[in-house]
Amino acid sequence: AKKVAGEIACGVCQVVIGGIYANLRGGDEVSDSFDVNQVCTMRSLARTMKGGQWEVVEHGSKHVLQRSAASVFYEEINESDLVFHWQSMAVREACYKVMRREVDIVETAEEMKANEEEDGRGICKKVKICGKSSVGALELNAEL
Repeated sequence: AKKVAGEIACGVCQVVIGGIYANLRGGDEVSDSFDVNQVCTMRSLARTMKGGQWEVVEHGSKHVLQRSAASVFYEEINESDLVFHWQSMAVREACYKVMRREVDIVETAEEMKANEEEDGRGICKKVKICGKSSVGALELNAEL
């Protein structure tokens, strides 16, 4: 799950951070919106991933985050020894990896808040979570 987390970190950043940024209102305190203890809870991530129908899929030798036509499943409480959902764990680990850059994310979001054309996914590129070779979150039927 940790290897996959590294591969999907850019996509998770775009979906999670981009989603939070898109929902910011004019008077919202940016730093409160990007609190790692709220952003990376499995319940919050499961809702975000299910809501957007984002699925962890194998693509060649790597894993990517891609929108699914079918409904997707994420375990909100992934602590059981009986049932382990590795995709949920990979998404949570990717979120923690992304949020290690919390200070940079908050600073960049503050700077970008003035630009109404920005959708928030650019934050991931500016804080170097998404590089030139990163595969971000893919829309349905997107090609690499």
